Amino acid sequence: MTKTDLGSARAKLRWAREHRSDLEKHIDATFTNPENWAIMSADRDPDSGEHIFHINDVPDYSVFLEEISLCVGDVVHGLRGALDHLAWQVANSHGAMSATDARKIQFPIYADPTTFWNNVGAVFYDPGDWAQFGAYQPFNGQNGRPDSYSGAYIHQLAHLQELSNADKHRQLSIVLLTSSRFTTVPVEGGHPPWLVRKDGERTIDVTKVNEPNPHAAPPNFKHTSYLVEVGAEVVRFKMTSEFAEHSNIGVAGAVMPSVALAERRPIVSTLDRIAAFVQLIIDEFEERLRKDGRLIGPK
Repeated sequence: MTKTDLGSARAKLRWAREHRSDLEKHIDATFTNPENWAIMSADRDPDSGEHIFHINDVPDYSVFLEEISLCVGDVVHGLRGALDHLAWQVANSHGAMSATDARKIQFPIYADPTTFWNNVGAVFYDPGDWAQFGAYQPFNGQNGRPDSYSGAYIHQLAHLQELSNADKHRQLSIVLLTSSRFTTVPVEGGHPPWLVRKDGERTIDVTKVNEPNPHAAPPNFKHTSYLVEVGAEVVRFKMTSEFAEHSNIGVAGAVMPSVALAERRPIVSTLDRIAAFVQLIIDEFEERLRKDGRLIGPK
């Protein structure tokens, strides 16, 4: 049994998070500038009475999207590297690895339990360590761990593997601009029933807060593509404001794009979800190695 440390795995994770921070700053700096917003116009549908807001002018985002894709790759490879460094250290704690062995060592990620448990790579690890790897595999799903992810479920390691393999072997990560954030000309006329004018001032009547608002214009997203591109529909409103009778509104609002990965998964929170799982794995292995006396250095 060899003593080891997880310093390089933690360094990789830390480096990935620094790239993630740079990524978020770049996104925020880009879209706090109104020059980078997409412009909407609106046309009144005579059948439904709704105004259809659609994008008619989009800045050139090509350089920005390429930069974001490259940043995603940096984060993803840092996270994948953190796990591979962990696997190397865990393998060496079981027995010294040769240069030839080094090419066979990487953190296992499998969707199929049979493939995992029959994997020839298990010989490089203590059986208990291999079982611990098994607890994190995508074939276990959430495995009793809390996970607040709201999109179509994908396991953190399955997503990491998907992003890493695509970026390494095929293409830059697919990055989308979505229209989930936008501002429009006023769509509502009048005031809600709970907002009352009294002596020239507006006050709130708490007895009416649950009453329906006859002036409200609930948004209709049934026809929305959620993509930022010329011609894409963003939202529909049945307007009650002074614009209600306008058949066409040339400049009806703007979209402040949100940045997402494939299937409209929000980019920063998705990477954070994967990074948190990587940290959990490293933390739990550190505790395991420390209990076994295989870890170098104090806690």
